[in-house]
Amino acid sequence: MFDDLFNLLPAEPEIVEVGPGTGQATKDLLARGASVHAIEIGPATAAKLRSNLPSDRVRISVGDFEATAIASGADTVFSATAYHWILRPRAD
Repeated sequence: MFDDLFNLLPAEPEIVEVGPGTGQATKDLLARGASVHAIEIGPATAAKLRSNLPSDRVRISVGDFEATAIASGADTVFSATAYHWILRPRAD
C-alpha cells in the first residue's frame, strides 16, 4: 500500500494523517521521507505517539479531524484505520 501511495506523491511529501494511533503507519510514512501532520483524537494516544516517534517531521494535533485546522499545501490525507470514527453527515 505504501509503495503505491508514494508512487503518486512528490518526493518528501506533506501528509495529513487521520487517526495515527501510536504511530504504526506513521513510522512507515516517515521512513519514506514524508512529513506528517498527525491528528489524533485521544490525548493519551497522542502522548504515546510523541514518545514513540520523536521527530521534527511529525506535528501532532489532538482533536477531532473534522474540527482541526489543517494548513493548506498538504499533498494528501491518509488514514490506515480511523475513517470509521468520522461521523456521517445527517440528512435533514
